[in-house]
Amino acid sequence: MQTIPHIRTFAGRHGRLSLTQKQAKEQLLFKYEMPEGKWNFTELFAGKPVVIEIGSGDGVAALAWAKEFPETMIIAIDVHVPGIAQLIHEAEKNNLKNLRVVIGDAISVLKERVVNNSLIGIHIFFPDPWPKKRHHKRRLLNKTNLALLKTKLKDESKILIATDWAEYAKAIQEELGARPQPRPKWRPVSKFEKKAKIAGREVFELIID
Repeated sequence: MQTIPHIRTFAGRHGRLSLTQKQAKEQLLFKYEMPEGKWNFTELFAGKPVVIEIGSGDGVAALAWAKEFPETMIIAIDVHVPGIAQLIHEAEKNNLKNLRVVIGDAISVLKERVVNNSLIGIHIFFPDPWPKKRHHKRRLLNKTNLALLKTKLKDESKILIATDWAEYAKAIQEELGARPQPRPKWRPVSKFEKKAKIAGREVFELIID
């Protein structure tokens, strides 16, 4: 049986860690990083509701969720080490007990570590739009990946999405059944979003439920 190759949905990003980020990675990552293997949220989090954020970037959204909803757990996943290091630095500074991180490819993490029907939500804010048509197959939000995401969600759970790429927003609505929603009040404006607005790009808030 032929194995279907895994298509990477993110562009490689390299960045030098600041001194603060380097110290956070060295001194705090062990405290916030999720373990290997399948996750049993009942054992890990005493059964608290769990949300995953895919592509947490600079971490401001994950941090804001953790502050706003302390009765839930949020797991931030990203391949960008400086962003994760900054996030755990801020989490420690704010004494947050309900935030965890993973450095890695979110699709692989979902397949290998997340049990089906275990999440109350998935957040995907400003995924790489892969604007060139020949690269559309790399988009995170496609029918195959959506099917995977939905297997991980409990009933009546939601996928929250934000993108500043109009064509991508249209495709997500037409192909995946997303619908517009008001901007979540708890989500702050990230550096990336500020740049998008300065460039004149509209931000589209979407939900799949």
